[in-house]
Amino acid sequence: MNEIEQLSPEQLINTIFEPLSEQDKSLPSRITQYILQGDELDVLVEFDKLCQISDIAYKLHECMCRPCRLYSLLTSVKIEITEQARIEFYRRWTGTFSSEQIIRFARIFATLCDRLSVVEVSSEKLPTWFIYLLYDGLITTLPCYCENEDKIEGRENWSIQQLHQLLEIEQKGLGENLLFAIFDRQNISVYSHSHFQYFIMVNDLLPYIQEHITLFKQLPTQGLAKLGQVDQLNFIQKHMELQLQLVDFIAMQALNSSKQVSQLATEILLNLPLELVQPQLQDLLTSGSVKERSNAAVLLARIITDPVILQQALASETNKTVIAAIESALSRLETANVVKQQTELVIPDFEPLCDTPLPITARDVLQQNFQEFLIECEKKAQEEIEANKKDGHQRVYLQESYRIQKETTTEDLDNIFDYLNGKIDRSALLKKIDKEISFRFVLVKNRL
Repeated sequence: MNEIEQLSPEQLINTIFEPLSEQDKSLPSRITQYILQGDELDVLVEFDKLCQISDIAYKLHECMCRPCRLYSLLTSVKIEITEQARIEFYRRWTGTFSSEQIIRFARIFATLCDRLSVVEVSSEKLPTWFIYLLYDGLITTLPCYCENEDKIEGRENWSIQQLHQLLEIEQKGLGENLLFAIFDRQNISVYSHSHFQYFIMVNDLLPYIQEHITLFKQLPTQGLAKLGQVDQLNFIQKHMELQLQLVDFIAMQALNSSKQVSQLATEILLNLPLELVQPQLQDLLTSGSVKERSNAAVLLARIITDPVILQQALASETNKTVIAAIESALSRLETANVVKQQTELVIPDFEPLCDTPLPITARDVLQQNFQEFLIECEKKAQEEIEANKKDGHQRVYLQESYRIQKETTTEDLDNIFDYLNGKIDRSALLKKIDKEISFRFVLVKNRL
């Protein structure tokens, strides 16, 4: 058992907020009293007044090691004791702290992060303290997500029912918005999107969704972001029992205006039994909107062999756009049926391609790419410094990034080159170089 694990609840909370003593020596103890006992209510008001001053808010966020950020603190070379304490807090969770204490804990972070432009909330349907709690507990204090993981190590005490209860304590009925917290991705960039995968790995999420299946189906129509709809479909794709329950929903999403959403939904739909999918598409073909009828015709042409359904729909259709879509679908279906009747193609034996290593000259290209990337990093770091002077902020992200890249050595580039050539695997590479080195320079101008 390490030193952090031996701390009492009071010592643990105090350790998390100890960096605030740089601003006010009484803050850590008063905040600890507020969280654990519900006393010192004035400290929340006073802390909010401090955070309203932009420079102080950014300073406090930095000294607390940037809680609720959308990347893992475990990528840092050194993990500060306040960060270790936060990790331990989320590990202990309701095994040590009451729901009310967890809510008060989250309110402190919300008071700070609400004042920061660098922290965006992923859903406006829930209180910000809840969103920041998930950010810090399921992104910031966890390792970067790995696709082969089937559980969240260190979050065994977490469950979806606990999260539901936290919202119900805040306001009766608010728990019905929990699925937005899990799946919504408003204000989230594609770059940050992958960090949210732990959200859909919280214990007992599947049975919770099955119990709230109507709410789950309504998420897109109630404003779920497109990236959130993709995550929703990815979750459905992993669970056949959900696919069978949601054939009608998947069919509707296959007609979605977002290409990414419709393609994923179509992929799921075409792998389901024909007898489940066909009635849903037939219903959309006859009673959907113009766009839904047109798209349903296209999808039906991909799963049926008998054109009767499309022919009947064509006979009763009056809209020119839908008529054109059905006629096109019938043409494709006829072509597909002709192809099936033809003699099977003779496919030659598979001959694997030879693996050709990158030539030694590619090492020079890698060096050139890195030098250009380094110049760009320096430029952005300088722009950040100038912006800080202008806005009165204390952002250091781009400066820190430039510092890390500047320390990259020729040996590091050699190791990266060996990795690209397959001489060493990723785990061996990360043992030889700084984990925070950016690889974006590798494909600069598509030279490699």
